Amino acid sequence: MVLPWLKPWKKLCCRLATMDMKAVLTSTFTKVAKQATAAVKCLNASSSKWLVLAREQMVACYGTQLALFTLCETRWNSMQNCFASLLRVRTALDMMASNYRTSPGFPSALNVFNDGTFWSALEKADHVIAPLSEASYRVQHDENTLSDEVISFRDIYVGFNGSRAGLIKCVEDLWEQCEQPLLLLTYVLNPLTVEVARVLVDKTDENKRSAEMEAQLALRGDNAVEVEQRLQNSRVPAKIASSTQLGKFAVYYYRHLIGDNFGSIRGDLAKWIANELTSCNVREIDNDVVRIWQNSAKEHPLSLLPSLAIRLLSVAVNTATT
Repeated sequence: MVLPWLKPWKKLCCRLATMDMKAVLTSTFTKVAKQATAAVKCLNASSSKWLVLAREQMVACYGTQLALFTLCETRWNSMQNCFASLLRVRTALDMMASNYRTSPGFPSALNVFNDGTFWSALEKADHVIAPLSEASYRVQHDENTLSDEVISFRDIYVGFNGSRAGLIKCVEDLWEQCEQPLLLLTYVLNPLTVEVARVLVDKTDENKRSAEMEAQLALRGDNAVEVEQRLQNSRVPAKIASSTQLGKFAVYYYRHLIGDNFGSIRGDLAKWIANELTSCNVREIDNDVVRIWQNSAKEHPLSLLPSLAIRLLSVAVNTATT
């Protein structure tokens, strides 16, 4: 099912790969991406001369010709294909450029093949992008669940973590446009991501408690403004990722999707976050996120949390055809 109220979020998921891709093209990888794109386009456009010479050098080095893929600015897998296609024939391209760079009409776009910094930057970019391509393929599936999409966000964030300077903000900016309460609640209820989610919730709660206590104890002195600022800063993530707010989200989505009688769902969510609701581990049942909640429902027949978790984790998001 694709719920009507999920359509705006669904469209954002559909644009996930494109938006992050364009963000990278304007980030720390801008230069190498432009250089790689220009070089491949130049070779492929010169099918009667420079591409012929490049292919001859490939045959001399590897015994076969290998294709060079043009970068498309809408797909991670396209960027990876472009970078990888260059890296796998690096020696041949380097030798071709060395042999012909002084020839009349040698394209300036191909000079990068003799530039060690270009190849180093390309290797670094390819290393970051490789795991993201897998997440991109998953996002492009015709029938993903909300669980799949949340895991894709996680993988993209982890992939970007190696280049924190410019790329982490790309993901954070995109998250700001999504329905964060739904995503974070699903992140917490997903047995495959709950361990990291628990750390996030515990840290958010602890920071909020510490800031509030510090504010209460602080005297109206020189550090009063600093203390107040820390308190305000702690309230920003607390609006989304605190255990109190997650309890409110659980009540809201239960009433929105299932019914008004939400019972003790807040308390059950608190137990789940504290790892006290069930002793069953998702890895014991082949990483089946639905089965673990079905087992939990049998352990706690009066709990309404399993019904909400199964409903959220099973929501289909048709990202490929939107």
